[in-house]
Amino acid sequence: MVQSKNIVWLNSISKKDTELFGENATRLAELAQSKIKIPSTFLVHSRVFERLASKIMPQIDIALTAVSKDDFYSIKTASEQIKQLIYGLEFSEELQSEILSAYKQLSNVHINAYAVSDKTKELISTGRDLPFVVISASSPMPKTNNTQANIKGISQLSNAIKLCWCAMFSVRAIFYRLKYGIRKINFTIIVQKMVNATKSGDLFTINPIGGDKKSMYIQAIFGILPKYMSNPTQLVVDKISKDVKRLVINNQQTYLARDSQSGEVIDKEIPPELSNSQILSKDELNSLVDISSAVQSTLNFPQYLTWAIERGEIFITSSKRITDVFKNPLPELDRTSQLSGQPLISQNFSGTIGSDVLVVQDTTDDLIQNMLSSSGILVENPCLTSHAAIISYEFNKPCVLGVKKATEMQDGSKVTVNESGSIYLETPQSEQSSDGPHRNFVSVRAPQPTYSPPQESYSSETENSSLSDLDEKFAEIEKKVTDLVYEDTQKRREGLNVEEGQAKFLSELEWKIREIRKKLSEL
Repeated sequence: MVQSKNIVWLNSISKKDTELFGENATRLAELAQSKIKIPSTFLVHSRVFERLASKIMPQIDIALTAVSKDDFYSIKTASEQIKQLIYGLEFSEELQSEILSAYKQLSNVHINAYAVSDKTKELISTGRDLPFVVISASSPMPKTNNTQANIKGISQLSNAIKLCWCAMFSVRAIFYRLKYGIRKINFTIIVQKMVNATKSGDLFTINPIGGDKKSMYIQAIFGILPKYMSNPTQLVVDKISKDVKRLVINNQQTYLARDSQSGEVIDKEIPPELSNSQILSKDELNSLVDISSAVQSTLNFPQYLTWAIERGEIFITSSKRITDVFKNPLPELDRTSQLSGQPLISQNFSGTIGSDVLVVQDTTDDLIQNMLSSSGILVENPCLTSHAAIISYEFNKPCVLGVKKATEMQDGSKVTVNESGSIYLETPQSEQSSDGPHRNFVSVRAPQPTYSPPQESYSSETENSSLSDLDEKFAEIEKKVTDLVYEDTQKRREGLNVEEGQAKFLSELEWKIREIRKKLSEL
């Protein structure tokens, strides 16, 4: 088994190594050593990034110093600049060789490896049948991970590692750094054999809604777990009797599965007889409750974990401490309110849809500034681990989940939301008619963000017309270059080859053009 200064296997670390490897990694190590089934896993040491990035750290520090929490554009600019620097890092042949040697052994290590024939082991050890893997980061900074799934081959693996490093400098991560005054962080890369799941989900070992320690809260879907779940089947289960105390069925129509021919993860239709089912069988549910109880007992703290089922076996793929619980129980619908949902932060808020209140099916990182500048958020997705839920807790922003048909509410409507999740709606009088209120059906309506990219202004159109024309031309070029940089980024994410010389040139050109446009605006 490979063991080097850069590669670490889980059986060689424990919770005493948390400061060095992060809680995500050391928790997996404890579970593996306690015979709880986890996928085969190795770690790429945090010193690898420290060593590779030593030459670019001064530039990273300069970029981070220039940001302001009140200037979203400065954060986005710094994030993109740092990502380009990280993309440009090159792995040495020695490092590539160490990672590849460990990668070849993932299906042939003693921790929870499948029982396979000697011939299969031989193929794996020679690299002719490399497994698909999931790449993630173990860091003391929570919820800034950019998990890369369905990765195969050393080229894709190397690119995925860089993307996880980049996640530590995403817009969301920089916001988090500013809020909590975080400067230097260590982060280890987790390389885990991917479970080709038929069913998957996440689970709270105590019910986070009200903090009920006698129950578990389970979210389940068919197929492979996506980055963020949407409308999972939800079960509240008694830990002792294993009786289902509450069940909300999602009626899932499609699921993610790995295509046997291409190896790509694709959407497949769920057979009609399964689409409206509980997903977990009684035996699976009982086993999942037992395993999750064992996880909590091993780690001696309530846990939020992710799980996956393949070939009838349940694997725990990650586990994190539960640091907070929802303070309110599921709200009883106030009959005087039109809508209700599950509040994440016990706080009243009010405002106007399309102005101060964000109304969405779900959110993405692109909407972070909209979320933070709003008075509150109404979300159709009921998932407790959705993107909106995570951001709400990270930044203490009032948010209500599971608001049915929220996006059918019209712009300009006044809403008042109380701490129990009851929503009171006042439709603008100007929109009323004898046929009833006008409905504006949209998927996302966000308040205008408080930031805007730098815009050039001129005191005299005649005097500066030539400079104005020149700036417009530079703006067109900048857009084209930015599009090309984005295309390169997408190729890297997909594991495709990118000509590094061209990528570096485009990145430098993009910043040169921005500098020129800034100087033009000052004339």
